[in-house]
Amino acid sequence: MLSWLVRLSKLCAVLNLIIAILIPISSTIITTAQQSAANPINLRISKVVKDQKDELTRQASTNVWVYDDPLGINDSIKYGWSGVDLNVKYRDNPALGGGYLKIYNQDDSSNTNFITDYGTSPLPISKISSKLVSGDNQLLFVYINSSGVAAAKVVFQFNFDSSSTDPSVEVISPSPGSVLAEEIDQNFVLKLSNFSLESTSTNQPNKGLLNVYYNEVIDQNLIKIIDFSKDLGNNSAEVNFNTKNAELAKLNIADSTDTKFIFVLASGSGELLPYRAELSVQTNYNNSLDVGFPRITILEPRKDRTDLKIDGERKFILQVDNFTILPERQDGQNEPEQGYLQIFVDETPREIIYPDTEFSLNELGVSDLSEGKKTVRVQLVNKDFTKIVPEASDSVDIIFTSSTNSTENAGPQVQNNNWRLVIVVITVVLVIGGIIVLIIKG
Repeated sequence: MLSWLVRLSKLCAVLNLIIAILIPISSTIITTAQQSAANPINLRISKVVKDQKDELTRQASTNVWVYDDPLGINDSIKYGWSGVDLNVKYRDNPALGGGYLKIYNQDDSSNTNFITDYGTSPLPISKISSKLVSGDNQLLFVYINSSGVAAAKVVFQFNFDSSSTDPSVEVISPSPGSVLAEEIDQNFVLKLSNFSLESTSTNQPNKGLLNVYYNEVIDQNLIKIIDFSKDLGNNSAEVNFNTKNAELAKLNIADSTDTKFIFVLASGSGELLPYRAELSVQTNYNNSLDVGFPRITILEPRKDRTDLKIDGERKFILQVDNFTILPERQDGQNEPEQGYLQIFVDETPREIIYPDTEFSLNELGVSDLSEGKKTVRVQLVNKDFTKIVPEASDSVDIIFTSSTNSTENAGPQVQNNNWRLVIVVITVVLVIGGIIVLIIKG
């Protein structure tokens, strides 16, 4: 009898153990089934946008997703669903086949946990950052159907990094004091932090446009609106443009050694934001400043003279600034501010290496040059005969008159004048003699 009771006791213990194991399993199965059934639109938080790139989350359990790396204010939460139109407009105007999301901090047990109503994916973290804490956060996404019923609930867990949330602009190049002129193709490179540019507005707070102004942030001083940036990762982006594409030469920017370029971030709608950077440069589009570049000027003959006639002996006098003229050809690499002087007549090269800043056309050997209107042009070039940038050249229009022809024509002119004088004298003598004869005879 006793042994039977012992066996019965052991059997009951085994049954209790089996029941203890099966009850949680069955409970989990039932709970899973209930949770799966409570998500009719298959709402899932399967991705995030981190540093402007899609990253996968992991599903920790039914209707619970986790992202392990920190997310910042410029990142977003992406979610998917099926079979309905998610749009916050259905909050006030319910319609069959439509609904929206209510988002809570932790859970929906209290209205104090409510964060926002929202519609389609993605959800920018910047929109809800004021309700988040630095560190671990849990969001509850609740789907509200057309009947106003909470038909699905999913959880998203992540770590929020609240540091460095303000956008900024930094000018990488050119350096302060750089020269902008018509023949200089100057590249600009800027770095944006916690901001990126977009051509079509998404109304996200850290996306928009970059406006470029000179001297003052007013409409008439607007140079360019830029809507594209290159993603560099780590919440930063790069912006590139150059002065020729911006057509600065057409803007009538005054020549100055201190022109301010101002870079201002703007929202997608064009509203200026309080984030900007400045760069001081030299502008010389009218070529009125000596900014240290090589320059050549024809001083004589003057361009404002009224008599354009020039013979072969007339001296041309040049002024050369910021440049050393090499008297003969030299090998080797180009060196700053030194090279050759070249002289052209009607774009025909007369000297490709000339050593002096004074010359006459006869010294250039112009025996083949016909008389008439000519253009004399001088230019400075590098040691490899490439043009200097910006180009250093000058020209003057003349009417060339051959010195030889002038001398030859002088002789006959003098002889003709002498013969005229002799004829006049003889005529006067004959007239006077005739008068005297008439008087005597009378």
